[in-house]
Amino acid sequence: MVVKTMGIGAKAVRAEKAGDQYLMRIDYKNGKFANIVFDGNYGTPFTIMPCGEDGKTVWKMVESDSFNGLMTAILNFFEDGKLPFDVNETLEVMKVRDALIKATNKTGKWIKVK
Repeated sequence: MVVKTMGIGAKAVRAEKAGDQYLMRIDYKNGKFANIVFDGNYGTPFTIMPCGEDGKTVWKMVESDSFNGLMTAILNFFEDGKLPFDVNETLEVMKVRDALIKATNKTGKWIKVK
């Protein structure tokens, strides 16, 4: 959701632990950033707080029927052979995810997105 909202270009991430939650920040090369609140307790909504180049922050609760969309996209792929996603965005998601996992083990420290 963050990459879809913010685009490609994350440069570093940082995680802070607050009780059962991780408060995560993703900084971008162009000055934009996004905050993620991850709570291991089930039932707590997943949220992101992107901040654009204009300096305005927006709070978004992530609500999606992603599984049904994924199944539809897979079936369409088998029919037409066209990828239903941007390969570069997928690689960005994995790089950000990897950096965020590292950040949860080094709370308070900036981790480069590679």
